[in-house]
Order: sequence, then C-alpha cells, then structure tokens
Amino acid sequence: MDTRERVGRGVAVGFGLLALGITGLGLVVTYGVAEEYSGGTGLSLLPVVLLLAGAAGVLATWSWPEARAGVRVGVPVLLAVVGGLGWLSADQLGDRAHEQRLVSGSNSFVCNGPNAEIQVDERVDETFAELPRRSPIYGPVEGSRTGCTAAVSGTGAESFAAYADAFRDLEGWTVTVDRPDRFVMQRDGVRVAMRLGGAPDQLAMIEVSTIVQDS
Repeated sequence: MDTRERVGRGVAVGFGLLALGITGLGLVVTYGVAEEYSGGTGLSLLPVVLLLAGAAGVLATWSWPEARAGVRVGVPVLLAVVGGLGWLSADQLGDRAHEQRLVSGSNSFVCNGPNAEIQVDERVDETFAELPRRSPIYGPVEGSRTGCTAAVSGTGAESFAAYADAFRDLEGWTVTVDRPDRFVMQRDGVRVAMRLGGAPDQLAMIEVSTIVQDS
C-alpha cells in the first residue's frame, strides 16, 4: 500500500466517522427536543442533518481508493434511510417521554409547591386533586392569595370542550357559567373557573380559588 492509498483511506475513515457523528448527534437532538417540547418539534432540522450526514458519507466512499461505483452510491443512500428512520423513532420516543412527564406532573399538580410565593387555602389543592384529567395540566401559570391557575396541554378549544363535558357530570357542583369560552362552577366556598386564553384562544386554563365573601 503506497502513501496515497493510506492517505485516501485515512480521509475516508475520517469522513465516515463524521457521518456517524452527525447521525448520532441528530438522534440525540431530535429526542431531546421532542422530550422537552413534544413530537415533531425538532423534525424541521431533519433535512439539514440528512444533507450533512449524506455529504459526509459521499465524501467517505469517494475517498476510499478501492470503493466501487455501487458502494459510492449505496452507502450514502443507506445512511440517509437508516438515519431518517432512526430520527423518526427518536422523535416518537421523545414525544412519549414528554407525554409521560406531563401526565406525571399533572397528577401531582399543586399550588402550594416548594417554590410558591403565596400559600393558598388547602381546599384549592384538594380540589385540583379531585378534578378529572382529560388532558395533562401544568403550572401554576398564574396565582393569587385565593388560588392559582393551571394551563391545559393540547389544543385549547378541544381541551376546553373535553374538560367542560367532564365538569358538567360532577356531582355536588353548581354550574354558574357555561359558555364556549368560559365555564364556572362552585361548591362549598370553592370556585373552579375555566377559560380560553391566547390569540386565537389556543390555551385552556383552569383556575381554582376560594370564594371571598364581601363584608
């Protein structure tokens, strides 16, 4: 083996490792973004990563002195296919982890958490624990001396409608407002108020608070 062949193989190995590194980095980033923000969020980067990984694979096969034409074409294509399928799988796994994290946080949601600046009546947290879950809730996103507000994951209008249907079936509560964009019910000095926020109404929010009687 002469010096030229050694250099060619060394360059090919370097580009091959680069292609694998880009592919692996794409998997990690895709999973991490999906786990943090939900599935599909990081897939916008997929064409760029595929292009970079494919380019490195092309350079690797063309740098190898003894590579045949079929290998020079097949390896980059195989890398792109395997990488693409891997990134889609990573996105789905990340999205599943994201949903599991939301559900876990939703089930343990409290207003009087360790970082709460104001401690509210215990009935507020007890009510949140009793309310049915139709979509995971998170927060608190707002707070006051009488209660706090949780945001509902998912599409605002759909989440609002699902929760409104569930709330109507609850026993012991008196519904005082039932509109497409606002729902209010109360029981034993506690009020549950749900509303749509954002523009255009893309976030459903549930507020639980104690009712302050006018003196």
